[in-house]
Amino acid sequence: MAKHKSKQKILVIDDSPVSLTLMESALEECGARVFLASNAQEARSILHRHDIALIYLDIMMPDILGYDFAKEIHARPRCRYVPIIFITALKNDDEDILRSYKSGVVDILKKPVEPEIIKSKTRVFLQLDSQRRVIEEQQRDLKTAFKRLQDYAQHDQLTGLFNREQITNILARLVSTSKRKSRSIAVMFLDLDHFKVVNDSYGHSVGDLLLRSTALRLKGCVRDIDYVARLGGDEFCIVLTDVNSSADTSTVANRIIDALAAPHFVQKHEIFAAASIGIAMYDGTQNSANVLLKNADAAMYLAKNKGRNQFAYFSQELEEEAMMRIELGAKLKHAIENKQLMTYYQPQYGPAGKEIIGFEALLRWELEGTMISPILFISIAEESGLINDLGLWVMNDACAQLKYWQEQCGLDPSVTISVNVSSRQLAYDGFISSLESALETSQISPQCLELELTETAVMSDPERCADIFTQLQNLGIKVSVDDFGTGYSSLSYLSALPLDALKIDRSFVSNIIDDKKNQSITKAIIGLSHSLGLKVVAEGVETIAQQHFLMDNGCDAMQGFLLSKPLPAKDIEALL
Repeated sequence: MAKHKSKQKILVIDDSPVSLTLMESALEECGARVFLASNAQEARSILHRHDIALIYLDIMMPDILGYDFAKEIHARPRCRYVPIIFITALKNDDEDILRSYKSGVVDILKKPVEPEIIKSKTRVFLQLDSQRRVIEEQQRDLKTAFKRLQDYAQHDQLTGLFNREQITNILARLVSTSKRKSRSIAVMFLDLDHFKVVNDSYGHSVGDLLLRSTALRLKGCVRDIDYVARLGGDEFCIVLTDVNSSADTSTVANRIIDALAAPHFVQKHEIFAAASIGIAMYDGTQNSANVLLKNADAAMYLAKNKGRNQFAYFSQELEEEAMMRIELGAKLKHAIENKQLMTYYQPQYGPAGKEIIGFEALLRWELEGTMISPILFISIAEESGLINDLGLWVMNDACAQLKYWQEQCGLDPSVTISVNVSSRQLAYDGFISSLESALETSQISPQCLELELTETAVMSDPERCADIFTQLQNLGIKVSVDDFGTGYSSLSYLSALPLDALKIDRSFVSNIIDDKKNQSITKAIIGLSHSLGLKVVAEGVETIAQQHFLMDNGCDAMQGFLLSKPLPAKDIEALL
């Protein structure tokens, strides 16, 4: 707390020069600065320019009575609590004394004033003034601290934008107001695309600066009557008020996309940061701010699924899909618990297409006579937190099936079983121990198990993947990168990861005969893989021409409908 050491100030107001001189002489020992005024006008000027601690005022002034001037002084905001002591040569009766106190004075002294009395009273009132100043300063400090605390509670400390709690409160008030006044609101939910790659590549300090830069651009895209918040991580929210139509909202969304398209220059790095934007319009039917935020969040995921760097609106169809996903999630949990899922197996053949060298385990779910798309129910499993249970189920089932084929069908021990793993499974602390348990239970060799992760999953957290892959390698378990060529992997990361194989994505294989670019990419992937000592597997082989092209260019293994579609375990036995 800062302490101000400036001298306190006393004002003496008297039309008698002798009285002024005597008062000044008596007060100079009190350590205060003394101002003298011979009339009300001089006094007003001093009061306007200085913060006075104590006033001595003669009752009988030539231009105004002390009673009236005392009231005038206390009417000033900065002088409201300044003590005033009357000094007078008059003989005051009780009525005069009462009138004096009613005018706001704290004491009345008779002339000639005894200097020691003046000194004693002055010291008391100056001490009281010092205490008042300390209290006022403490109050200012408390107000400042409260304002800082309030600001901390309402704002994101990194960007200065509103935080999640405050934007939710603001939105709740706007919803309430809009219900009464029929005003439209639009809520935008923004998520930066591939922000984690920035953090992993350049460090969190650069990531933080990128978030600040993004916040400034977002504020520049909206009006003063709109609100911008950071919800946490790389998620932002914008609330547009008094929106005329969805066309206006789309204009703002396009403005944001254009603003974010320009590169950010952060610590000598040129960084591009696009965003996926979900939009929910308030139409009077939503009951709360949380519903609007949830709807905008759902629309944002739709924008991501459509390809990122774009915006999407929440709709009734999207809400119905969300309800459908919730219902399917509950049924999926029941299916896992009651072992109602099925594992299909797609053989992987050597380049000639005659020898089975491995199988890929593919999960299937039949619900009420209908096969549910794996893309759908696996994404639901990830959203609902069931992915670890689902992954553990298929891992145990696939390992047990491979052991059965080895013992009952004479399957060569070198044949592997591949199981797909999501990035969320890698984040599970018990992931390695669950693999060890599956191997111990099934009694298959670790060299027979291969885990597949998509290129996107690997690059979402390459450092953690490198650590996990090293542990898997130490166990003897193989690792391959699935859908290679569709992501954005760094060759430096790829060469540093302990991998065993790359799988060429089916999108390259499907047009490999007619598309020269795909031919070049496929040849490059095969050459890159072999230079890194990795096996190459091609997915989606459907024609003999594709098979021959891959075989001629050194592809090590293939799978696809030309060779065999995914089959239930009992049908695989016929191939063995």
